[in-house]
Amino acid sequence: MNRTLSLIIASLSMSVASWAGNPAVTFLLRNGQKVSFAFEQKPVVAVGATEMSISLAGVPKVSYAYADVLRVYLSDEDLTAVKPVISDKSQAKAVFSWIGGTLSVSGLSAAEQVSVYALDGKLVWSAKAQADGTLQLPLSTLRQGNYIVRTQGGISYKLFNK
Repeated sequence: MNRTLSLIIASLSMSVASWAGNPAVTFLLRNGQKVSFAFEQKPVVAVGATEMSISLAGVPKVSYAYADVLRVYLSDEDLTAVKPVISDKSQAKAVFSWIGGTLSVSGLSAAEQVSVYALDGKLVWSAKAQADGTLQLPLSTLRQGNYIVRTQGGISYKLFNK
């Protein structure tokens, strides 16, 4: 246990010092899951007696018990193929609602593109808003899981399809 803790601490301290871009933390959990987090600013990684936690500006964001973590990776690389949209968000007023397997979006510009991505970055659906700035996306055929909905104007919405 002490050797594992020492390796984690050494790896974290070396990696934290080398972050140059948008930092990312990936946890490889013992149950086989791979959980990744990307941050706009450098997070603080704290190592406690039984767990490790990550916080931003003093606010805890995530923590895992050592018993649950197999490996921790720190990087400044993008973890997803969903790239940020650069735009003027001051005019963004889109409203998303999910009812009966249909995603409704209002407040868009006429013909504004809306894309739905799987968490691995693959585009699964794309459509353009109507002249009145609304859009109906029937997504009931999507597999269960998490998706990211992104407008051309730069607004993102995380969708949990159950």
